[in-house]
Amino acid sequence: LQVGDSYAMNADKDIALVREVFPLRKQERSRSIMFPDSRFAVLRAERLALYVDAMPLGLWHIHDGKPNLLAYVDGRPLLVDSGGCSYDDAWHHRWYKSAAAHNAVVVTPPGEAVPTATPLPEITIQRFTPKLVRCRHVLNGDGLAYTWTREVRLYDHGFTVTDHVTAPRPVHARQM
Repeated sequence: LQVGDSYAMNADKDIALVREVFPLRKQERSRSIMFPDSRFAVLRAERLALYVDAMPLGLWHIHDGKPNLLAYVDGRPLLVDSGGCSYDDAWHHRWYKSAAAHNAVVVTPPGEAVPTATPLPEITIQRFTPKLVRCRHVLNGDGLAYTWTREVRLYDHGFTVTDHVTAPRPVHARQM
């Protein structure tokens, strides 16, 4: 590898030398993986990729609505998240940080449309296999307490999402 700026560049020769020193091995197939520190999991089958975001609230970029789910078929979006926008407008700021703006379950006391201010929930990935992610979202607030379990199961040609909410008092739960 020639070093410095005083030689006539030969990109083909340089690339050939780098390939000889550092042979590139193309990954044969993408696989399912979980990142335990960020609580982010990816399930992959031949044509499907599912992304489960169970990152705890209070870290980095946050919004309610965790764990949420994104799904892709052949690299094209099937189930998308609302994403983000400029937070300059107060209405947009509140909406995009709410659970209702994401692929999640929204739990409220009966008769309330928007969750009341509560402490941050505890969000964990309880189980991970190459074909399954089970997350748990537990909230213990004064006015609202519940446990929401989300299970995402991957098959060769499809997937299922099962949400289950339990609470010591009546609650209203809706899937977004």
